[in-house]
Amino acid sequence: MKTDANLLRYQDFISLIRRFDRDLLIQGMSQCCLGWDGNPFGADGRPKEELPWNFAGAAAVAITRGTTGGKQPRKIDLLHIAGEFSRIETPQQLDGSQATYGLLLRWAYEQWPFNRVTTRDWARCVCLFDTTPFLDSYLPEVMRPGWQDELFGGSVTDFVTVGGVLWASCNQGNPFPFRWDGEMKEIPEALGGAERFDSFAVRNFTTDIDRFKVARRDVVESGADADAQKFLREPFAFNPLLSTPLVRGAFGDKWLAPCPPTLNLKTSPVGLAYAGSEKWGVRFRNDLGNRFEQYVGRQLRSNDAMQVRPEVVYGRDQRTIDWFVVTPEVVLLVECKSAMPAQSIREGLVEHVDSHRTALAKGIKQLNRTLGLYRDRSAALDFLPRDRPVLSLLVTLGNFDMVDQPFVQTALPKPDGLTAVVGVDFVERFVAMDAGERRALVESAPDFENGRNFISVPAWVEGRRAGRNVLLEEAYQQLPMVALAKKAGVLDE
Repeated sequence: MKTDANLLRYQDFISLIRRFDRDLLIQGMSQCCLGWDGNPFGADGRPKEELPWNFAGAAAVAITRGTTGGKQPRKIDLLHIAGEFSRIETPQQLDGSQATYGLLLRWAYEQWPFNRVTTRDWARCVCLFDTTPFLDSYLPEVMRPGWQDELFGGSVTDFVTVGGVLWASCNQGNPFPFRWDGEMKEIPEALGGAERFDSFAVRNFTTDIDRFKVARRDVVESGADADAQKFLREPFAFNPLLSTPLVRGAFGDKWLAPCPPTLNLKTSPVGLAYAGSEKWGVRFRNDLGNRFEQYVGRQLRSNDAMQVRPEVVYGRDQRTIDWFVVTPEVVLLVECKSAMPAQSIREGLVEHVDSHRTALAKGIKQLNRTLGLYRDRSAALDFLPRDRPVLSLLVTLGNFDMVDQPFVQTALPKPDGLTAVVGVDFVERFVAMDAGERRALVESAPDFENGRNFISVPAWVEGRRAGRNVLLEEAYQQLPMVALAKKAGVLDE
């Protein structure tokens, strides 16, 4: 099959990588990613050249396929390599199977997580996994006393604070381990000393070149594709930098972050959820589902203007959606799913259709059933007013960034009423809006309906302002190392 001239064969990209010394490439890529703030545009409004998702992908190829002894790359070479990574041909482009859709998915899930880099994730980790209790009647399968120590070798707070300091310091160009001198020496003392900090960091955030190669190979080989297809998928398969952002073997005996923003992605609820799922599988995900539901309810109850009621049991042990919210502006039907985009979605494979259904279809059906009860004036829901709009929210832990696209929504059940599929960050912002902003958002919802009762969320929420989220603010300020890191100048407000 003839290849589009705008595409680059993966083999040719590997050849480009091998012109340069592997270790110097990794060091240079790390430098190009310093100071990333989540904004792909500079102060002049022009797109930045140094985009971390391209460097993260290129660094993974350099680690997996690169060789030592080549030339030293210049800045212009590094930018060229990162740009060329975005041109590598994909299996979808070569066989024509959902090529456009696959590319849109891959580009979105490569890029947009980096655009959401924020310290809010640290606070969300603590709020969700540490300070939000389970439903009283729920018996945890994994998240019992001691589970955090078994997973991390410490607490969730330890995980967040170590990850945060690693990110803040590596983002300034410092390889790990750090020199704990001056004001910096107070930071590890808050965690039990420099030795404990370093051992905790090594356990949870590091790998080396050889283990990275094995991890990448295992991910690629786990698929059922033929060998040629596996080779084509390799540059877009799960990037081990997302689970082990620090790599040793490219900078002497130090661990270097080839793409420092991946440290922030690791130190997030999604990063923590993947770690727990890898260790305990479905048992962890069951606990996460209950805890996530309670977290969303806790956020909703944090706003005194909202009347919040949990699910209702009706009929023969049938259950409604998770939360009912009544405000002066709206009745919200809220269903929670601790779902995260599967690898097939992130890679843009044709299997994304089934993955979207698995993650989201059940929640939409549950919202439809509850809306039907409301419209049929079921006595089970007679506490809900009927003088204001009704909106349905399906709230997910991971952001399904392309769910507003028709090619995704046609794979899902059609909602019976106005429905928005939103990440948990939407709820955190919604409860922090003042009454006027919240009213404007609700009233504008029909303007962003796409013809299938789905609301196009990015356009709907664009420009809407929110104040500080009380729960996240409290969790962030209580992190024991935040004040020390600010004092040492490695963390901003």
